[in-house]
Amino acid sequence: MRAFAVDSTSIYFRISIVIAMMTAVATVLWFTPLPKIEFASCERPCHPLMWPMICRVKMTVELYQSMSRACGDCPSNSSDCFQRGCVPADGFARGLLTVDRQLPGPTINVCAGDILLVDVVNRAPGHELAVHWRGQSQRESPMMDGVPMVTQCPIASNTIFQYKFRASSAGTHLYQAFTGSPAVESVFGALVVRQPEDVDPHAGLYDEDRHVVLVSEWRHGPGPHALLQPDPAAAPGAGALLFNGRTFAKGGMWGETLSLRAGRRHRLRLALAGGGEGCAVRVWAERHALLLVELDGAPLQPREVASLTLSPGERADVVLRADQRPGAYWLRATTVDGCAGPTLRGAAVLRYEGSPDKLPPTDTDADADAALRDNDVAAEDAPVGALPAFDSRCAAEGPAHCPVTTFARQAPPDQLTKPATYLTLALPFGYKLVPADNATAAGLVVPQRVSHVRVPHVNNITFVFPSSPVLTQPGDVDSELLCNEGSLPYSCAHVGSGGFCQCMHVVHVPLGATVELLLINQGGDGEASAVLHMHGYRLYVVGAARLKRAATAAEVLALDRRGALMDRELSRPVPRDTVAVPALGVVAARFKADNPGYWLLHEERPTRWAAGLAVLLHVGADGDTPAPPTDWPKCGSFVGPHFFLI
Repeated sequence: MRAFAVDSTSIYFRISIVIAMMTAVATVLWFTPLPKIEFASCERPCHPLMWPMICRVKMTVELYQSMSRACGDCPSNSSDCFQRGCVPADGFARGLLTVDRQLPGPTINVCAGDILLVDVVNRAPGHELAVHWRGQSQRESPMMDGVPMVTQCPIASNTIFQYKFRASSAGTHLYQAFTGSPAVESVFGALVVRQPEDVDPHAGLYDEDRHVVLVSEWRHGPGPHALLQPDPAAAPGAGALLFNGRTFAKGGMWGETLSLRAGRRHRLRLALAGGGEGCAVRVWAERHALLLVELDGAPLQPREVASLTLSPGERADVVLRADQRPGAYWLRATTVDGCAGPTLRGAAVLRYEGSPDKLPPTDTDADADAALRDNDVAAEDAPVGALPAFDSRCAAEGPAHCPVTTFARQAPPDQLTKPATYLTLALPFGYKLVPADNATAAGLVVPQRVSHVRVPHVNNITFVFPSSPVLTQPGDVDSELLCNEGSLPYSCAHVGSGGFCQCMHVVHVPLGATVELLLINQGGDGEASAVLHMHGYRLYVVGAARLKRAATAAEVLALDRRGALMDRELSRPVPRDTVAVPALGVVAARFKADNPGYWLLHEERPTRWAAGLAVLLHVGADGDTPAPPTDWPKCGSFVGPHFFLI
């Protein structure tokens, strides 16, 4: 009997433990929000114990026009300029492509770790495109990177494509059309990936996080289709910089207004998105300093600045303290010197709540420039944003060492702080003159009475896209099209000194290797700078230099071996996915190749990467990359057998 009693006590004790554990689990499940599967709104406070949500979004791309009938009596009746479907821009009517009849497209708000399902409906006749999710590494889903003929087939007219990926990288990011310039000008929007407050390194620096500000170019040249006759009085290059698709022009009241609460610290999520010319833009706030806390989604040591200079695709999060006398103040932007075409300007209004609904005192462009020089804020005078800082500090006879911004909040991985990396890739790029006859023989369209054509290249190779995506249809890609510096096709190996090489430039990178890219801008494009965007990775910019003349890869590597090229800053370089490289400049950028796939490194402006200023980095082997779904859309069937060719 005693043994039975002991056994019974033990059994009851074990049962009570099981019941207590089940009760605890049930309590956790009861109070833990469950994911909503269909068409969930994911704009919510983020919590570390919250389950990831599946966020479904539908985006429709279609041909539209600014100042359409949806604008009613805009601009004479300014309230009509804010009607649903109205794209006022600067009051100029022209055709454009839009997402959901908005400029910019709707902002997508999610929490880090959420799964995004985005149905892209292409209703634009004669236009095919893909959507690139800038800032997202696509580590689990490289086929969702949105690069036509690299990761997917372009989305044809009157078809639907669904992107499915995890929003893994927190911060302010963008979605953008990856196609020709008509869509790049206007098919874009913000992708904001938020974090829980207890893991947000800047949560204690701001009180409000309500404003996303996308700056974009708007020119009065022809849109994708001439829906309206252009204004004869408008110069083809005229236009403005838009804040969230609008600006204050012609004395109108339809510009963007950001509401401020006096005494509060406001986080502004800024980005330069959209525009065919790809000009860098300087942004500043009248009588308010900007506390820079994040670049391209990477947290920084907070730094107070008077202005920001952003290159196309760059994002900068700043904190603005509303500590001035309540009223209205300008938030201004202007293209920087050296940009093609006339200077573009734009403005939004910062209005304190309770202030009269009127504009700040108007002024001329010269007055606005003087106001920037005399901006009465306690902050640095030098603009911060585009990296590295190529200015008077590195203007000596080359090679001149240029400082790089080194105020990242976190140090890079230990493997990238070593003096040398496993692999160094020297990538000289620029433009060279090719005789018109040679360019015509290669299939380029050459205007009459033109003797030479400027052709872009990376290490003397002009990139050509295949007829099938190399990531998802590798067996359908012609092996003769693949090339690199050590393996050129017959057509390239036998071009004359005045010819040029066209093929799909692929550089193989071992999986897990540490890599340093030496980005060498050889110029040849009117001494213009280049803005390079890296897919799949963030690049740690560790050094920069300016050369006296254009140099080859071998010359730059020889300088580097002698220690005469640049000083490297390896302690806290800022991780970026966008890097500006001025003419005759050299930038050293590092990354660890731990994300297998085909990742494009290209010039940001569509007129340049589409013409061949790009290179593919193939990280790992094909078997290292996650396989696409079995029903993945395929393309390339329009390339027929040789007997079709007469």
